[in-house]
Amino acid sequence: MEIVQSLLTKMGIFHKPQIKALTTLFATILIACGKVNFTNLSRYSGRTERTYRRQFKKRFDFAQFNAELIKAATSFHHSMIAVMDCSFIAKSGKKTFGLDQFYNGSHNRVERGLEVSLVAVVDVETEVAYSLLAEQTFDQSECPELTRMDYYLHHLEIAQPQLPPQVRYLAVDGAYAKEAFVKGVRALNLDVISKLRRDANLRYVFEGEQKARGAKRKYDGKVNLADPTRLTMVSELPRANAS
Repeated sequence: MEIVQSLLTKMGIFHKPQIKALTTLFATILIACGKVNFTNLSRYSGRTERTYRRQFKKRFDFAQFNAELIKAATSFHHSMIAVMDCSFIAKSGKKTFGLDQFYNGSHNRVERGLEVSLVAVVDVETEVAYSLLAEQTFDQSECPELTRMDYYLHHLEIAQPQLPPQVRYLAVDGAYAKEAFVKGVRALNLDVISKLRRDANLRYVFEGEQKARGAKRKYDGKVNLADPTRLTMVSELPRANAS
Protein backbone atom coordinates (compact mmCIF):
# COMPACT_ATOMS: atom_id res chain seq x y z
CA MET A 1 0.00 0.00 0.00
CA GLU A 2 3.03 2.29 -0.19
CA ILE A 3 2.05 3.45 -3.67
CA VAL A 4 -1.44 4.34 -2.39
CA GLN A 5 0.01 6.39 0.44
CA SER A 6 2.39 8.20 -1.92
CA LEU A 7 -0.44 9.02 -4.33
CA LEU A 8 -2.64 10.32 -1.52
CA THR A 9 0.19 12.56 -0.37
CA LYS A 10 0.66 13.73 -3.96
CA MET A 11 -3.04 14.66 -4.01
CA GLY A 12 -2.52 16.85 -0.93
CA ILE A 13 -4.03 14.48 1.64
CA PHE A 14 -1.80 14.57 4.73
CA HIS A 15 -4.36 13.79 7.46
CA LYS A 16 -3.16 10.46 8.90
CA PRO A 17 -6.60 9.11 9.95
CA GLN A 18 -7.95 9.66 6.43
CA ILE A 19 -4.86 8.09 4.80
CA LYS A 20 -5.13 5.06 7.10
CA ALA A 21 -8.86 4.70 6.43
CA LEU A 22 -8.42 4.89 2.65
CA THR A 23 -5.53 2.43 2.50
CA THR A 24 -7.55 0.01 4.65
CA LEU A 25 -10.56 0.50 2.37
CA PHE A 26 -8.65 -0.29 -0.84
CA ALA A 27 -7.02 -3.36 0.68
CA THR A 28 -10.29 -4.67 2.12
CA ILE A 29 -12.16 -4.31 -1.16
CA LEU A 30 -9.72 -6.78 -2.73
CA ILE A 31 -10.34 -9.52 -0.13
CA ALA A 32 -13.99 -8.98 0.85
CA CYS A 33 -16.49 -11.60 -0.29
CA GLY A 34 -19.96 -10.47 -1.33
CA LYS A 35 -21.18 -6.92 -1.70
CA VAL A 36 -18.92 -3.97 -0.95
CA ASN A 37 -20.87 -2.03 1.66
CA PHE A 38 -20.03 -0.57 5.06
CA THR A 39 -21.35 -3.56 6.99
CA ASN A 40 -19.44 -6.11 4.94
CA LEU A 41 -16.24 -4.06 4.90
CA SER A 42 -16.25 -3.97 8.71
CA ARG A 43 -16.35 -7.79 8.78
CA TYR A 44 -13.10 -8.10 6.82
CA SER A 45 -11.10 -5.29 8.46
CA GLY A 46 -10.32 -3.74 11.78
CA ARG A 47 -12.49 -0.72 11.00
CA THR A 48 -16.04 -0.39 12.25
CA GLU A 49 -19.04 0.35 10.06
CA ARG A 50 -19.32 3.73 11.79
CA THR A 51 -15.74 4.62 10.83
CA TYR A 52 -16.38 3.85 7.16
CA ARG A 53 -19.56 5.93 7.18
CA ARG A 54 -17.77 8.86 8.81
CA GLN A 55 -14.89 8.76 6.33
CA PHE A 56 -17.23 8.55 3.33
CA LYS A 57 -18.83 11.83 4.39
CA LYS A 58 -15.52 13.52 3.59
CA ARG A 59 -14.92 14.58 0.01
CA PHE A 60 -12.47 12.45 -1.96
CA ASP A 61 -11.63 12.90 -5.66
CA PHE A 62 -11.68 9.31 -6.94
CA ALA A 63 -11.19 10.46 -10.53
CA GLN A 64 -7.96 12.24 -9.65
CA PHE A 65 -6.76 9.27 -7.60
CA ASN A 66 -7.47 6.83 -10.42
CA ALA A 67 -5.83 9.19 -12.92
CA GLU A 68 -2.66 9.18 -10.82
CA LEU A 69 -2.77 5.37 -10.66
CA ILE A 70 -3.16 5.16 -14.44
CA LYS A 71 -0.24 7.54 -14.89
CA ALA A 72 1.94 5.38 -12.64
CA ALA A 73 0.90 2.11 -14.33
CA THR A 74 1.18 3.13 -17.99
CA SER A 75 3.64 4.73 -20.34
CA PHE A 76 3.10 8.22 -21.73
CA HIS A 77 4.28 6.97 -25.12
CA HIS A 78 1.51 4.35 -25.42
CA SER A 79 -1.61 5.04 -27.47
CA MET A 80 -4.73 5.26 -25.32
CA ILE A 81 -8.46 5.65 -25.84
CA ALA A 82 -11.35 6.36 -23.50
CA VAL A 83 -14.29 3.98 -23.24
CA MET A 84 -17.72 4.41 -21.66
CA ASP A 85 -20.54 2.00 -20.85
CA CYS A 86 -23.27 1.27 -18.30
CA SER A 87 -23.95 -1.72 -16.07
CA PHE A 88 -27.33 -2.77 -14.71
CA ILE A 89 -27.66 -3.67 -11.02
CA ALA A 90 -30.71 -5.64 -9.90
CA LYS A 91 -32.30 -4.09 -6.83
CA SER A 92 -35.52 -4.90 -5.01
CA GLY A 93 -37.41 -2.51 -2.78
CA LYS A 94 -38.83 0.95 -3.34
CA LYS A 95 -36.70 3.39 -1.30
CA THR A 96 -33.23 3.02 -2.84
CA PHE A 97 -31.95 6.18 -4.51
CA GLY A 98 -31.82 5.97 -8.30
CA LEU A 99 -34.35 3.17 -8.80
CA ASP A 100 -35.74 3.40 -12.32
CA GLN A 101 -36.20 1.52 -15.58
CA PHE A 102 -32.83 0.69 -17.14
CA TYR A 103 -31.71 -1.60 -19.94
CA ASN A 104 -30.38 -4.95 -18.70
CA GLY A 105 -28.03 -6.31 -21.34
CA SER A 106 -27.96 -9.77 -19.73
CA HIS A 107 -31.70 -10.19 -20.37
CA ASN A 108 -31.94 -7.90 -23.43
CA ARG A 109 -34.80 -5.94 -21.93
CA VAL A 110 -35.62 -2.95 -19.74
CA GLU A 111 -35.96 -3.77 -16.03
CA ARG A 112 -36.36 -1.89 -12.77
CA GLY A 113 -33.13 -1.48 -10.84
CA LEU A 114 -30.02 0.67 -10.65
CA GLU A 115 -27.47 1.70 -13.24
CA VAL A 116 -23.79 2.60 -12.97
CA SER A 117 -22.01 4.51 -15.73
CA LEU A 118 -18.26 4.00 -16.08
CA VAL A 119 -15.58 5.96 -17.91
CA ALA A 120 -12.35 4.01 -18.34
CA VAL A 121 -9.04 4.29 -20.17
CA VAL A 122 -7.64 1.53 -22.40
CA ASP A 123 -3.92 1.18 -23.10
CA VAL A 124 -3.98 0.13 -26.76
CA GLU A 125 -0.43 -1.25 -26.65
CA THR A 126 -0.96 -3.59 -23.69
CA GLU A 127 -4.74 -4.07 -24.19
CA VAL A 128 -5.39 -3.34 -20.50
CA ALA A 129 -8.31 -1.19 -19.28
CA TYR A 130 -8.22 1.06 -16.22
CA SER A 131 -11.35 2.42 -14.53
CA LEU A 132 -11.32 6.19 -14.16
CA LEU A 133 -14.69 7.28 -12.76
CA ALA A 134 -17.97 5.50 -11.98
CA GLU A 135 -21.20 7.41 -11.43
CA GLN A 136 -24.70 6.22 -10.53
CA THR A 137 -27.32 7.21 -13.09
CA PHE A 138 -30.13 9.28 -11.58
CA ASP A 139 -33.71 8.18 -12.01
CA GLN A 140 -35.63 10.24 -14.56
CA SER A 141 -38.00 11.73 -11.97
CA GLU A 142 -35.13 13.60 -10.28
CA CYS A 143 -34.59 15.88 -13.30
CA PRO A 144 -37.32 15.20 -15.88
CA GLU A 145 -36.03 17.96 -18.15
CA LEU A 146 -32.77 16.03 -18.70
CA THR A 147 -32.43 12.93 -20.87
CA ARG A 148 -30.25 9.93 -20.13
CA MET A 149 -27.77 11.16 -22.74
CA ASP A 150 -27.53 14.45 -20.81
CA TYR A 151 -26.54 12.46 -17.71
CA TYR A 152 -23.93 10.47 -19.62
CA LEU A 153 -22.48 13.64 -21.14
CA HIS A 154 -22.30 15.25 -17.70
CA HIS A 155 -20.50 12.17 -16.39
CA LEU A 156 -18.00 12.34 -19.26
CA GLU A 157 -17.53 16.07 -18.72
CA ILE A 158 -16.55 15.42 -15.08
CA ALA A 159 -14.06 12.71 -16.06
CA GLN A 160 -12.58 14.45 -19.12
CA PRO A 161 -10.07 16.68 -17.24
CA GLN A 162 -8.52 13.53 -15.72
CA LEU A 163 -8.07 11.67 -19.01
CA PRO A 164 -4.45 11.13 -20.12
CA PRO A 165 -3.38 13.88 -22.53
CA GLN A 166 -2.88 11.44 -25.43
CA VAL A 167 -6.54 10.35 -25.37
CA ARG A 168 -8.35 11.62 -28.47
CA TYR A 169 -11.07 9.01 -29.03
CA LEU A 170 -14.04 7.74 -27.02
CA ALA A 171 -15.30 4.23 -27.85
CA VAL A 172 -18.95 3.52 -27.03
CA ASP A 173 -21.61 1.07 -28.17
CA GLY A 174 -24.53 1.80 -30.46
CA ALA A 175 -26.79 3.05 -27.66
CA TYR A 176 -24.72 6.25 -27.51
CA ALA A 177 -24.78 6.86 -31.26
CA LYS A 178 -27.12 9.84 -31.09
CA GLU A 179 -26.53 13.27 -32.56
CA ALA A 180 -26.81 15.13 -29.23
CA PHE A 181 -24.30 12.83 -27.54
CA VAL A 182 -21.81 12.94 -30.42
CA LYS A 183 -21.98 16.74 -30.56
CA GLY A 184 -21.46 16.92 -26.80
CA VAL A 185 -18.40 14.67 -27.02
CA ARG A 186 -16.97 16.77 -29.85
CA ALA A 187 -17.39 19.84 -27.64
CA LEU A 188 -15.04 18.10 -25.19
CA ASN A 189 -12.41 17.76 -27.95
CA LEU A 190 -12.93 14.02 -28.34
CA ASP A 191 -13.97 11.97 -31.37
CA VAL A 192 -16.51 9.15 -31.08
CA ILE A 193 -15.91 5.57 -32.22
CA SER A 194 -19.21 3.71 -32.18
CA LYS A 195 -21.58 1.38 -33.95
CA LEU A 196 -24.50 2.82 -35.88
CA ARG A 197 -27.98 2.34 -34.47
CA ARG A 198 -30.53 0.39 -36.50
CA ASP A 199 -32.59 3.55 -36.94
CA ALA A 200 -29.60 5.69 -38.03
CA ASN A 201 -30.71 8.20 -40.67
CA LEU A 202 -27.77 8.45 -43.08
CA ARG A 203 -28.15 10.55 -46.22
CA TYR A 204 -25.90 11.33 -49.16
CA VAL A 205 -24.76 14.93 -49.51
CA PHE A 206 -26.07 16.53 -52.70
CA GLU A 207 -23.19 17.53 -54.98
CA GLY A 208 -25.08 18.28 -58.19
CA GLU A 209 -26.04 21.56 -59.78
CA GLN A 210 -28.27 23.74 -57.60
CA LYS A 211 -31.37 25.50 -58.94
CA ALA A 212 -31.25 29.24 -59.44
CA ARG A 213 -34.01 30.08 -57.00
CA GLY A 214 -35.23 28.78 -53.67
CA ALA A 215 -33.53 26.87 -50.90
CA LYS A 216 -30.42 24.93 -51.78
CA ARG A 217 -30.68 21.17 -51.89
CA LYS A 218 -28.66 19.53 -49.09
CA TYR A 219 -29.18 15.80 -49.46
CA ASP A 220 -29.36 13.28 -52.29
CA GLY A 221 -31.30 10.33 -50.91
CA LYS A 222 -31.01 7.94 -47.98
CA VAL A 223 -28.00 5.64 -47.60
CA ASN A 224 -28.80 1.94 -48.01
CA LEU A 225 -25.99 0.02 -46.30
CA ALA A 226 -27.03 -3.14 -48.13
CA ASP A 227 -26.20 -1.41 -51.43
CA PRO A 228 -22.66 0.05 -51.28
CA THR A 229 -22.48 0.93 -55.00
CA ARG A 230 -22.64 4.67 -54.31
CA LEU A 231 -19.90 4.49 -51.69
CA THR A 232 -16.22 4.99 -52.52
CA MET A 233 -13.61 2.71 -50.97
CA VAL A 234 -10.85 4.73 -49.31
CA SER A 235 -8.59 1.94 -48.04
CA GLU A 236 -8.70 -1.64 -46.83
CA LEU A 237 -7.52 -2.57 -43.36
CA PRO A 238 -4.93 -5.38 -43.20
CA ARG A 239 -6.23 -8.65 -41.81
CA ALA A 240 -4.91 -9.72 -38.42
CA ASN A 241 -2.79 -12.89 -38.48
CA ALA A 242 -4.58 -15.82 -36.89
CA SER A 243 -2.68 -17.16 -33.88
